[in-house]
Amino acid sequence: MKKKRMLHNLLTNHLIPGFYKLDDFSDGQVIAAENSNSKIRINIYFTPEKIATANCVPILTGDHFARNGIIHTVEKVLPIPTRTVADIIAGDVQFSVLKRMLSRAGLVQALRNPNKTFTIFAPTDSAFSYPYLERETNTNERCTVSVMKHHIIDHTICSSAIPQFAKSLNMIGELLSLSRDEYNKLYVDDVQIVVRDLVATNGVVHIIDGVLSTRQAKSASEVLEEYGLNEFLSLLEAANLKKLYDSFENVTFFIPSNEAIRALPAGLIESLMSNINSLFSVLLYHVADGTAQIKLPEQIFNSKLQNTSIKVQVHSSVISSCCSSSISSVCSSFESWK
Repeated sequence: MKKKRMLHNLLTNHLIPGFYKLDDFSDGQVIAAENSNSKIRINIYFTPEKIATANCVPILTGDHFARNGIIHTVEKVLPIPTRTVADIIAGDVQFSVLKRMLSRAGLVQALRNPNKTFTIFAPTDSAFSYPYLERETNTNERCTVSVMKHHIIDHTICSSAIPQFAKSLNMIGELLSLSRDEYNKLYVDDVQIVVRDLVATNGVVHIIDGVLSTRQAKSASEVLEEYGLNEFLSLLEAANLKKLYDSFENVTFFIPSNEAIRALPAGLIESLMSNINSLFSVLLYHVADGTAQIKLPEQIFNSKLQNTSIKVQVHSSVISSCCSSSISSVCSSFESWK
């Protein structure tokens, strides 16, 4: 009797009341199955060919008319989602780090929202390296939010919809690269998707074997290296300030460009290098408390060098002939001036 009931539930999970041709389906449409305890989510993708899925299972052929309805064939048995994406992560012991970070970022309740859909690229505990765990423990909440949102897309992307190469915006507005290689392996930003399509009531979870790196969560020294600010980075290393710069939270860095440092009077750099205390003070002076964009004609920032401040003045004549770039990292902001 129990097996018959299970078979009955399985079959009715594949049956929806009503007459739906393929063209009647729309992306994101949720239809209650004949089994009232389950629903079927339809997703439609153009990659560029049209792909339709039911609970992330590709619909292979459709519109086979019968006397009492219409039949669509699917690639495999449809999964029956019973949990939200947040509950899938919360209920799996291999996601203890991810669960803790999502909670710290205040995203758990949002990921339980039944009226929205999400795709989560979920690193397992083994995917988090020890240095990353150390950074996660010491980082501030804004950074944790950025790291977590970097792993989330606010719509459903089933694995069958990933072509050889595509991009999709995540929740912090950065593009994630999605790709499929010749061996049918899937990747997000070169990190492999090792388990696909854990279907939830409000989206899908893909398990990945690494942590996706976002520029907003990189250390100060990593961003300096990424943008080629090697002259300033060399001074940090000489003054043994690299770790201190990386440990700052909620600060604004004013970083001279390579050209600005090379243009200093002859012998000044050598003099500073021979007097580490002076070099330490100069470098510390370039860090201001707080993260703020420069919007007013004149702003004053308190410097990390005790009893000093940084006055920033913006002149229209300078704006047209000089350029600055603002870089966000470690939940801090950088201003690089030429």
